[in-house]
Formats: sequence, structure tokens, C-alpha cells
Amino acid sequence: VWAFGGNLREASREKFDAYVRGCGLLDRLNVQLPKAGSVFDYCVDINSGGFVNWGSLTAPFAFDKDVPYFNILVPTGETTCYSHLLKKLVADGSHVMLVGETGTGKSVLVQDYLANQLPETASAIAASFSAQTSARNMQDLLESKLDKLRKNLLGAPPGRTSVVFVDDLNMPALEKYGAQPPIELLRQVLSQGGFYDLKKLFFKKVQNTAFVAACGPPGGGRNPLTARLVRHFNLLWVPELAEESMQAIFGAIL
Repeated sequence: VWAFGGNLREASREKFDAYVRGCGLLDRLNVQLPKAGSVFDYCVDINSGGFVNWGSLTAPFAFDKDVPYFNILVPTGETTCYSHLLKKLVADGSHVMLVGETGTGKSVLVQDYLANQLPETASAIAASFSAQTSARNMQDLLESKLDKLRKNLLGAPPGRTSVVFVDDLNMPALEKYGAQPPIELLRQVLSQGGFYDLKKLFFKKVQNTAFVAACGPPGGGRNPLTARLVRHFNLLWVPELAEESMQAIFGAIL
């Protein structure tokens, strides 16, 4: 469901749900998914081996008046699901990209994961791209925030992990030839394992570092991302909140 359907938008998820239920694969695997809802609504309960709704695993919410309103995360079935996927993928050393419309809570979800769910052996680094972000800005961030293990080696020490969160990944403006320099630098880190020192021109490797990105669809100042970058990420589309989730969020806060 999540390997092949995780990056599908809402309309396509309905078609994917119908296909998965109707193609006979589940019957051949002797898998009995509940009839109600979508295949995206369920996960495997480790204890019973059966399927449970993500909503049933939602943690209780306690309102804290000292937390800024836009930093409040009320747990719902959707946030529980995506937090679980994020936790599993990053723990496996994978890079994750959350894509969705403005207001679906991508940034808050990742920030909550970095603040409350990172393992003790991991450290978080946060950055936010804008139209003015340059490749030098991205390189300075990596050089200043990652541990300098050797002259030509950056990243987390053995046994530890650095998690770099890049918000608004597709915001940098296009240069003369249509590329986005900070994104190309990030792509070089992911594909070649590092980048060049700008003064002495030797290659600096980056190790034990996972990247988590969040962005919206192209348009409104956001640009399409090159496939050379996207291919390094596990893509997850964050859908618009269901009406019952919206009621749960605002009801809990009120």
C-alpha cells in the first residue's frame, strides 16, 4: 500500500483502493482487509496480526496554552500514520519527502517527530528554503551543523545519525539555465556522497545523515523538482484532512 500508493493524491487513492481490493492479490496472500474505509486507513497490529485503524492508535491530546497555536499538533489517524512511516523510514536510513497542499500540517508533523520521537542516537538539523536561498547557504548549513569528523568527512559519528529537515524544498528561484543551485548541491550530497570545499577544492564526504524534506505542489512561487533529486527520496503525499479529523482537531483545542 505505502510502497506503491504512498505518493498518490486523493482521487488516485480511491482508484488504487478499488484496484487492490479487486485484483485478487489479497485473496492469494490470504489477507482479509476490513471492508470499511480505504486500504490506507489500516495498519497491521503487531500483537494480534490483524488489521487496525490508524485512528485507534492515536495518542491522547493535552492542550498546553503556552504552545503557540501554529505549533499545536492534535493527534489524528493521519498524523499517527505519517509519524509512524517517517519514524520507520528514517530509522532505516532512508530519505523521505512529504508533499501536500498548504495547510495539511507537513512541517508541524516533521517538527513534532524531530522534537519528540527521534532516538537518543540521532540529532536534528532544520533548514527552510526560500526564493533567495543559494547553494552557498546550503553548503554553509551542512558545514556548520554537521559534526566535523575529519578534514574531509562530515556527518554523525559511528553509531549516531544526523537528520536534516529541509522545509519548502522547491522554493529556490531558478537560475539562468533553469536549475536550482541549492537543490543541485543537495542532490550531489545524495548521489555522490558529499560536496567540494570551495577554497581548496577537495571533496568532503557526508556520512550517517538522513534527509527529510517537505514541499507543496508546483505553483505560487514553488517550482517543479528535478527527477534527479526526487529519485533519492521515498515520496509520501499528505492528503487534505478528512472532516472528522478537522472536527477532532478543533474540538480538542476548544
